[in-house]
Amino acid sequence: MAEERVATRTQFPVSTESQKPRQKKGDFLLAFS
Repeated sequence: MAEERVATRTQFPVSTESQKPRQKKGDFLLAFS
């Protein structure tokens, strides 16, 4: 599980997510659901 979290962090850095609009963040959450 820890490795998966690291991989997700590498693909979607927190800094990048913060810069993206909220709408994009919604799509990101939907993709994970």
